[in-house]
Amino acid sequence: MGRGSRENDINDRFTSSLIEEEFRRLTRELRGQRPTRDGDDEMSSSLKNTRKYANTGDIRQKLNNTIVVYDGTPVYCSNNGESSKIELFGLLLDGQNRSTYRKTIEYDDPKLSAQSPPIGYINVTADNAIYASRVPSRRFSIGLTRECLEFRSITGTAVNSPIRNWPYNSALDQTIRGVYKRPHIILDELYKPNSEKAWAQAFTRTLAFGFSKQYGLRLFHKNTAIAYYNPKDQKFHPIKNGMLLVDNILVKQGIKSYAPQR
Repeated sequence: MGRGSRENDINDRFTSSLIEEEFRRLTRELRGQRPTRDGDDEMSSSLKNTRKYANTGDIRQKLNNTIVVYDGTPVYCSNNGESSKIELFGLLLDGQNRSTYRKTIEYDDPKLSAQSPPIGYINVTADNAIYASRVPSRRFSIGLTRECLEFRSITGTAVNSPIRNWPYNSALDQTIRGVYKRPHIILDELYKPNSEKAWAQAFTRTLAFGFSKQYGLRLFHKNTAIAYYNPKDQKFHPIKNGMLLVDNILVKQGIKSYAPQR
């Protein structure tokens, strides 16, 4: 199958609502953010705890066994339903499987975020990225729970949760913090034009590179391919002609062109 046919197949996935809604939202997300710290403003703006609780049972229902953000640190909450105090545990473990961060706070501590933490691409390994999104659940919790997350491959296929020891996971911690490698570093490390090994790696919560022998190197927004790399002119091109928003993304992220390392 030629590149033109492949592009037509992928173009069919685009709809007017995707162009008008998803890409407009994407440009808002990228505006003013540094490529290696995706979502700093989102993290800092959500720190004020303005949520009200009816009683200690309500505190437990909304916070127990959830992941939230405390003073910029992703934490796991524990509350027994009998006290207004909340135990916080960081998502990183030491050599003895103990959380490297632990703190006890009152439920109304102003440093405790009242919003669900930002989520998106998780670089689960050095060559595999999975897109995580929040889905409706029957639990009336504030933060992230095992039940409220779904995971998909870079092309949109449903996959199992990569977080085996919930909630302790360094990759999830980095996603919430917005810590990613710069796009050119990812390409230098992983891109080999003649390779047969598929890989995926994100550089923001919503943007990732994906490579396969069939389609070559592509840029994905969430689970949609938005640009492909042409080795002949060493440039990324929007998959759908006239996609100025995609061009703007390529320029803003500094990946309009890329010369592979020799």
